[in-house]
Amino acid sequence: MFDPAYAELDIPAVVAGRLDRQVALFDPAQRFTFLITEAALRWRIGPPPVLLSQLDRIASLSTLENVTIGLIPQTVQVLTHVPHGFAIFEPTDRDADAVVMVETVHANLTINDPVHVALYQRQWSLLEKMAVFGDAARDLLTVIATDIRALPYHEDNP
Repeated sequence: MFDPAYAELDIPAVVAGRLDRQVALFDPAQRFTFLITEAALRWRIGPPPVLLSQLDRIASLSTLENVTIGLIPQTVQVLTHVPHGFAIFEPTDRDADAVVMVETVHANLTINDPVHVALYQRQWSLLEKMAVFGDAARDLLTVIATDIRALPYHEDNP
């Protein structure tokens, strides 16, 4: 069901803001690793052309030397379950501690207690073991795109 709260947003401005934040991905001094489940990539958040655009963007970013993208296939044996997304920020300064950001429906959490950060780092390690990278990830993106192209789509009723 469409959330009416989104109707009030200036969607082009929101998209432009997100794209502006992606500029950091092209800074070779920074490193990024993303893990995405196949289920998230198949989630129908918009019409097929929007989904295909997103898959293309992910495939393109996966070729950058400072960006690593791992996809967790639906067919892989699960080693862990994480009920929410999280991001680990590991500073390049060896004296600084890592921080975890957790985004929930009602709040954003910042976790900096080393014991709790270590818990998220262990979860990340298990998720990485479940993922495919490089050409295998891009092959999976191609399979998903092929499946999306086969979906029925009418512009007046996406």
